[in-house]
Amino acid sequence: MNRLTLDRQCMALSMLVEGSSMRSISRVTGVSFNTIRDLMIRAGKACVEHHNAVVRDVTPRSVQCDEIWAFCYAKAKNVSKAKAAPIEAGDIWTWTALDEDSKLMVSYLMGDRSTESAVAFFDDLKYRLAPNHRPRIISDGLPSYPEALGMVFEKGEIDYQQKIDGNDIKNNYVERNNLNIRMGLRRYTRKTNGYSKKLENMYWALSLYFAYANFVRVHMTLDTTPAVAAGLADEPYTMEWIAGMVNEAWAKPNRPKTYKTKEAA
Repeated sequence: MNRLTLDRQCMALSMLVEGSSMRSISRVTGVSFNTIRDLMIRAGKACVEHHNAVVRDVTPRSVQCDEIWAFCYAKAKNVSKAKAAPIEAGDIWTWTALDEDSKLMVSYLMGDRSTESAVAFFDDLKYRLAPNHRPRIISDGLPSYPEALGMVFEKGEIDYQQKIDGNDIKNNYVERNNLNIRMGLRRYTRKTNGYSKKLENMYWALSLYFAYANFVRVHMTLDTTPAVAAGLADEPYTMEWIAGMVNEAWAKPNRPKTYKTKEAA
């Protein structure tokens, strides 16, 4: 990747998490598309490592879970007709676990909508919870949720509530966060040509967005970032912090590849 000044890195990263496509960022900033892509990939990798290292031992009172649909390369119904479709082409579901109080994105996973993906998702969520902490977990009516929870958590480790038509259980915060994702990530915006052509790039972009949402963007109702509200940071970070992680990683030779596909996060 060509070396960019810190200001230009921050500008490009800010546009990536505010709904701009990589090609539009290239046109606005005058930076080559390949350089923007490489910056996004490096930033995504750094954000994954930070999330795995820092989002640990959290103690949410209540966690709202949901899954948001998108697709890679082509929708599932069109994959058979798509030219040179990669093996990962088709519908992608992003599973998210949001702390109801701090609005921290505790855990996320890209996969399908199966019980197997739900198990991997809750395994990761359990890994991030503090020992002996008993949260309430709320989900929609997807059958995979209770099946997977029963496989991951022992009886009495959590309080589970499922939102089904007719009951008054609310899942509104994580559902509102789905809109934030679609507004902030061009790859999740419906009915555009900005969808991901590569699953790997989709994952890096998502990881960058969640690091920004957790540690940089000040939540209006909290008047601070979710990470500060959850006790994971002392103060809101800046986009320079993300760029700094990129530059620090850049300086390390022979850096191992950290990308995982559907088991990631």
